[in-house]
Amino acid sequence: MEVKPVVLTGKHVRLEPMTEEHTAALAEIGVGQPFWDFMLYGNINTVDGMRDWVQDILARAAKGTDLPFV
Repeated sequence: MEVKPVVLTGKHVRLEPMTEEHTAALAEIGVGQPFWDFMLYGNINTVDGMRDWVQDILARAAKGTDLPFV
């Protein structure tokens, strides 16, 4: 089975496949937030940390193990 990324658009939310271009916006809203305490990835406290996380998730997507959306 081949899984391909798609854009999902609803009444209140639009989800699209994550790209490296999303890093700055993700860092703006996510760096230093307490919700990372509940994630397997650990705390993300810097923009560089967010960039590393995005690159890791995108590498997993390239392997076919993850399908990250934002």
